Amino acid sequence: MNTSYLNAIHYRNLILRAFAETTQYQKWSDDFARKECMEAKQAVPCESVNPKDFSKEEAESLGFQRWSKDSNLMLIPMWLLPALNQDVEVESISGDIKKVKDIDNDNRRGLLAFGVQIA
Repeated sequence: MNTSYLNAIHYRNLILRAFAETTQYQKWSDDFARKECMEAKQAVPCESVNPKDFSKEEAESLGFQRWSKDSNLMLIPMWLLPALNQDVEVESISGDIKKVKDIDNDNRRGLLAFGVQIA
C-alpha cells in the first residue's frame, strides 16, 4: 500500500476515535470534546495525503464516490480535507482545476465538489 493511503487510514482512525469518545463520554464538556476533535485533526500533517496516489479500490474504501456513471472523477470525502496535501491539483464537478489550498469545504452528502480522476 502507498504512504498516502496509509496516512489517510491513520487520519480516519484518529478522527473516528475522537468522535466515538466525544459521543460516549457524556461527562465531557462541549469545549473539551471539541478540543479532543481538533487535536485528532492536527495529528496528521496536511502534506501527508495525495489523493492522486490512490487506486480506485483505495479511494472507494475511503469513501470517494464517482461524480457520475460516465465520469472517472472521484469526489473527495469531506472528512479527508484537513489531511490533503495543499498543493495537489483537484478538479471541480464543473471541470475547474484548483489546488487543494484554494478550494472551499462546500459539500453534498459528505462529499466535496472536487475530486480526482481515477480510472
